[in-house]
Amino acid sequence: MVEKTPTGGARIAQSAAPARRRFLKRRTIDAIHAYIFMSPAILGLLFFTLGPVVASLLLSFTDYDLLTDPQWVGLENYVDMFSQPLFWQSLRVSAIYSIVSVPMGLIAGLGLVVLLNRKMRGVTFFRSVYYLPTVISGLGLPCCGAGSSMPNSASLTY
Repeated sequence: MVEKTPTGGARIAQSAAPARRRFLKRRTIDAIHAYIFMSPAILGLLFFTLGPVVASLLLSFTDYDLLTDPQWVGLENYVDMFSQPLFWQSLRVSAIYSIVSVPMGLIAGLGLVVLLNRKMRGVTFFRSVYYLPTVISGLGLPCCGAGSSMPNSASLTY
């Protein structure tokens, strides 16, 4: 198609072809990629955490001893558990331990952080001593692996 310009010349008109529409929006594509990358963690959570929890819940309603098939007993296991005095004693001991140990651990940790963040003499030494077990355990594994792969090593031969 030829158009006339205001000065009298001619030029070829560009057709106003419709712009191609994307099938999916960019945001949708990004969401799909995110779910693809999250899927191993989600599947791991489902199979290795939620699966055993559901299986344990279902097995708690049965009489099961690994040698015979599970026999459905309903709430009988729970009635038996709640009627035992040892259950209530263990529940009380666990509650007391939690009520005492959690705040004490938080207070001790906070106190250690406050002490290690002060500008005082020798704090670098105490920081090093505090983090030393973390560093040593990270170095110990490669050393054990290197020692076990040597043919004359005593790690695995004895």
